[in-house]
Amino acid sequence: MSDRFTKSIRACAQSHTEKPFRSLDSSPLLVVLTGLMSMNHIGSVLLERRKISRDLHDSTLQPYLGLKWALEAIQTKSAAGRP
Repeated sequence: MSDRFTKSIRACAQSHTEKPFRSLDSSPLLVVLTGLMSMNHIGSVLLERRKISRDLHDSTLQPYLGLKWALEAIQTKSAAGRP
């Protein structure tokens, strides 16, 4: 890390601890951290949605698809005259 960046972080942290009720909207570091946290949250939400969709597919949809294909196979066999 550069000295300038380190000094900026220290100054920002110090100013926010000395004046906790000061408006934080003007801090560039806070803007960047908020953006990163937001991106992390969005990433977490997308991972959870993927997990839910896989779970739904495995636990709910697959058995019904299997049943549908089995019934179609029975129908095809009966239509061809095979019991």
